[in-house]
Amino acid sequence: FGAALAREIAAALTRAPAFGLVRGVHLDVPFSAATAAAHAAALQEARSRLSHLLSREENPTSRLAREVPLTVSMRRPPPTDEKEQKAVRAFASRTDGLVVFAFGDDNSADPSFADSLGKPWWAGYASATTASLRTGSAQTGAVVSESALDALTDDPRTELLQELPWNEERGWEFTLRARRNLSAPGVSLSAGDSVSFAEPSIAEMLARFRSDTSGRHFARGHIVVFAGGSDADRVFPVAALADVLAGGRPVPQLKVWTAAEGSRFVRLGAENAAPHASLVSRVQNWIEIELAPARVSDVDLGGFDRWEAYDEHGRPVSPGRATRVRLYETLVAPLEMFEPARLRVRGGLPSPCCRMRTHLAPAAGGEVATEWALPGIPAPAASSAPSP
Repeated sequence: FGAALAREIAAALTRAPAFGLVRGVHLDVPFSAATAAAHAAALQEARSRLSHLLSREENPTSRLAREVPLTVSMRRPPPTDEKEQKAVRAFASRTDGLVVFAFGDDNSADPSFADSLGKPWWAGYASATTASLRTGSAQTGAVVSESALDALTDDPRTELLQELPWNEERGWEFTLRARRNLSAPGVSLSAGDSVSFAEPSIAEMLARFRSDTSGRHFARGHIVVFAGGSDADRVFPVAALADVLAGGRPVPQLKVWTAAEGSRFVRLGAENAAPHASLVSRVQNWIEIELAPARVSDVDLGGFDRWEAYDEHGRPVSPGRATRVRLYETLVAPLEMFEPARLRVRGGLPSPCCRMRTHLAPAAGGEVATEWALPGIPAPAASSAPSP
């Protein structure tokens, strides 16, 4: 294994001109307390072989090979067995530093233990929503890209099964099951197949940015790992992290507009102006419009998922008696633009048209709700999510 590590590190270093200035090579190689001693021996062998591989001719790459720092990933909690703990410490002593993954996916490394190892370390966070395919009642183990989430929540052929309530520490787990055959980015489902998602708590991750490294002598910073090839594929994109670090609030920002089409139709559109997503929910993300004295006769949903009808007192009624329509969206994705809904009405529309209010459950926790207001007029916030 040491020889294999040496070859891979050497191959990376020979491609240094494509990367730019190389500050180090990180080895994301899983190890446990039971295998720490073997990994320590392999790393020692890799260093020895690396010098030999690249010292045949004196060039910048060979000089870099003798000096390049090698860091490794730590993903598991510290062992309780004294002998195993000693082996982990010995392995850490062979490295030039550690990336301590303490959050997201199945990561559970301990920052306090990492600091006790006496090596420079960076707190690591896996920000991706993970997903796996289930055919019938059997888990296949097949990994599904988080880019499928938005498409699956928008598809009327899926149903949402919420398996765990919101939990600030664990995040959110839910399943989308296909009622009929369908395809989404990277996955095809037959009727009865499902995709199980695990979305990490962004609020917890942001809180741990402060707590994991505070007061740690050897902590050097933070590393956030994103899945997928572009921000468009992610529930928590790079742009969202950049916005939070710049002082932004990690909540969606709905901009809603209406336009009357003659006297019988009203179009309602919206966009999320922020790179932050909502939770996946059938009931918590909505826009409500007041049309009184007009009545609603039908709704073309456009890009929304479903709708409900209410009277002027907020009581559920049949569409013919309704003066209010509530449009739901299961997932408000980062920077999402909604295809406008088209509402058919009877009677005179209010002038100006039309008052609206919104309610969202941000992925970062809490809620964002507004009071009734006309489009283009800032609405007072009824409640909001906590600041990062």
